[in-house]
Amino acid sequence: MISCLILGGCQKKSDGVDINDKPVSLSDYRGKWVVINYWATWCEHCAHEMPELQALVKKYPDKVCVLGVNFDGATQDEIHKTQKKIGITYPLLQQLSLEKYGIDPIESLPVTFIFCPQGVLRATLHGPQTAEKIAQLTNLAASQ
Repeated sequence: MISCLILGGCQKKSDGVDINDKPVSLSDYRGKWVVINYWATWCEHCAHEMPELQALVKKYPDKVCVLGVNFDGATQDEIHKTQKKIGITYPLLQQLSLEKYGIDPIESLPVTFIFCPQGVLRATLHGPQTAEKIAQLTNLAASQ
């Protein structure tokens, strides 16, 4: 306990905040592939991609985690409506800071970042993705 106080506390630093204002840290997902998808409520391609990401989580629940990050600053109500309308169960975030991972600010949507189970960025994908493509990139299909 004393060493925690000396080192500035034991609290883990969060990378972002979910839609319920709870802190989120990517380190919580170590051991799984982490798929981070930036989307917006007005983005048609995003709306088509989100069910694919949901299918990925459903097929590989022990091997992959998807985090959807709202890009357009939508309200909690708007995000919850989108979540319910599309049937999304994976975590949706209001914000996520990726600068410490060497990722530049987002310039187009949708964009997806894939981190390996050790927490290293392995791919940046622009445009809508499919569950199958991500499963192939991460070798999830071969590990079943």
